[in-house]
Amino acid sequence: MQDFSFIQTQPPAPLDDAERGKWALTGWSLGDYHRDTGHLRAIEHGAYLLLMFHYWSTGGLPDNDDHLAAIARLSRGEWNKHKDTLRAFFKDGWKHGRIDYDLDKARN
Repeated sequence: MQDFSFIQTQPPAPLDDAERGKWALTGWSLGDYHRDTGHLRAIEHGAYLLLMFHYWSTGGLPDNDDHLAAIARLSRGEWNKHKDTLRAFFKDGWKHGRIDYDLDKARN
């Protein structure tokens, strides 16, 4: 059994229910997602969604391959194989401009 205790489960600046609801109504677009990810394999869709869900719930991602692989539910070998494809959706330090924008919008 893998130890996932290092994964944060609470955002640094938690969103209350009203803020979460506001974000949920104004955030994600299936059309945008499909346009941007049409080239992904199923395993990469799953990994990308898990990385995004973690980012939304914690406010960011760790810059550590072991932790990122665990968040994406990939073995280290699978992570190494798909990392470059997934990294293309993020800026340096595993920052995601759209998610940061949406989180900031929901908080303000």
